[in-house]
Amino acid sequence: MPHSLRPIQKHVILRLAASATGLRSSLLRDTRGSALLEYSILVGCVALSGCVGLVVVGVALLDSFEFVRRLILVPTP
Repeated sequence: MPHSLRPIQKHVILRLAASATGLRSSLLRDTRGSALLEYSILVGCVALSGCVGLVVVGVALLDSFEFVRRLILVPTP
């Protein structure tokens, strides 16, 4: 790595740093798409809770059906 930069190299580095700072500040101010992200997270949470609820209720429902099936199939004396 050279000890000193040529003037053109300094100019390029300063322009890159300025554009990176401008890009960062514009990205921090830009809120487009935030509503879509919020709704996507909300839909994901609802879907996840629905799956968990279905598993919990499904297991209990299967146990209940199995109990009724055994009651129906019991031979009567």
